[in-house]
Amino acid sequence: MGYFRATGDHMILLRTAMVAAGVKEDLVYRKFVGNDGLAITVLQSKHIAECLTTWLKRRAITVDLCEQNGAARSANEAYFQVFMALGNREARNRAKRFPKSKPLLFKIDSLARKQIREFAEFCRRSGGYWID
Repeated sequence: MGYFRATGDHMILLRTAMVAAGVKEDLVYRKFVGNDGLAITVLQSKHIAECLTTWLKRRAITVDLCEQNGAARSANEAYFQVFMALGNREARNRAKRFPKSKPLLFKIDSLARKQIREFAEFCRRSGGYWID
């Protein structure tokens, strides 16, 4: 089965990428907001992989990292508050730049594509997984 590790920053990117790629928001925001021990089924995993793989074939992709979902926004704010209090200078600066309500457009660069592609490949071969 394997394991896929994603930081809070990566999860923001992966959630926004999944939504932009056509994965149903209900699935994304019900399952990928916290480490709640929720299961992603084989069919859901394959669907995520297919959507992301197809989406990544586009040339210029931009996503809005300022999520509109209330649960995701609350989780993001809590995540960045921790970095404001405990993080190093780089983490605090990143947390300060992250807006609470204004759009934060991000062009998917080669590093982001690689991270999304790795997640899609994990989903493709996983046979389902738990979010811990």
